Amino acid sequence: MSHRSLIYQAYDIGSRQFIANLPLFGVSFNDPVNNDEYGRLTGTLPVGADATDQTIERLRHQLVKDKTWLLVIEPTTRKIIWNGILKAMPWSFQDQSLKLTFFQMNWWLHNRLTGTSRSPRTWIQDDTLDIARQIVQETNNGSFGDPAILYTYELSGKLRNYKIEARSWSSIASHLTELGKGRDGFEWDLLAEWDPDDGRPRLRLFLAHPEITYPNRISLVYRSTGQGNILSPPTEWPDSSERGATRVWATGAGSGAAQAAQADTDPLAVGSGISVDGGYDWQKLLTEKVSNYGSTRLNADLIKNAREERLALSESTAPVTVTVSADNPDILTYGKGIRARLQVTDRWLNIDLPNARVIDVEWNDGDRDEAGAQVHLTLDLSDYELPDGLDA
Repeated sequence: MSHRSLIYQAYDIGSRQFIANLPLFGVSFNDPVNNDEYGRLTGTLPVGADATDQTIERLRHQLVKDKTWLLVIEPTTRKIIWNGILKAMPWSFQDQSLKLTFFQMNWWLHNRLTGTSRSPRTWIQDDTLDIARQIVQETNNGSFGDPAILYTYELSGKLRNYKIEARSWSSIASHLTELGKGRDGFEWDLLAEWDPDDGRPRLRLFLAHPEITYPNRISLVYRSTGQGNILSPPTEWPDSSERGATRVWATGAGSGAAQAAQADTDPLAVGSGISVDGGYDWQKLLTEKVSNYGSTRLNADLIKNAREERLALSESTAPVTVTVSADNPDILTYGKGIRARLQVTDRWLNIDLPNARVIDVEWNDGDRDEAGAQVHLTLDLSDYELPDGLDA
């Protein structure tokens, strides 16, 4: 799929009416899975020194910050693969062009507040996804500066208590992210899709429990001999135990001698206890850390949390970014959050990770005379999350 096949269409975020096709070039956009972040799209819109007054006036009406809504569309399937709101449009004197920057639409929920009333809002043993949905539904659906949002009503089956304090002045996104953390959490996004009734785009709140999933995985292969679909590997392959500890203590309720506490220890820091040449056959230094889990009293929960935290830290390495073409794998077959089999082989490395997760997708359109776009995939090499309830 050539990078020139992507279409950049502008719509009015309020009325959802079509504005124009934008002939952007040098486009780059990303789509992170982390709900604390949001993607950005940058691109150049040529105007030219010979543009007429009518052209300039038309562009002024088409390009309005916090109103012009951009859709990135694959023309064969008409799939919307990215959407965002115009936030910046500096003018280049030298190039006689506009440098446009769009923020992914979930940015809006990072800048839309809840907890503004004098009364708190409380949920008692409600489904986690339903709480999230109700928080977003506080917005004025389609009026008073709030875009219209389509909701679906899936449930997670996970019940919890939750409270938004009065006058907390907190962003809607911060509550969605807090609700979404941990083993029983979810991932969320504001996606654009075509309305089957009127054919125009509309936003939909997307909630995925426990994470975004795909029917298939992708394969990413790099071999120094030249085989594989990875065009370029990361500059460095991370390998560090800096964050880890071979014994993790989990403390809970109480204080002093009465405080609940349990530990989990890496077997390699203990060994078999058999003397070997005057020492013992342990293979790792015993290093320790402690984390508090609030009001937890059950030893079984503390042991589980200690083990999960130790594994998460021991397996946690810096993410890596690899570069592929837009058609191998085809970008329409995957997106952020997909699982990949990652194979990397050279003189030092012989890596085969069956479950690496794509946590960010960045598309680089390049110049219009280039043969094709490149996609940078950032992968999480570990598959562990810190356990719920971690206060430390």
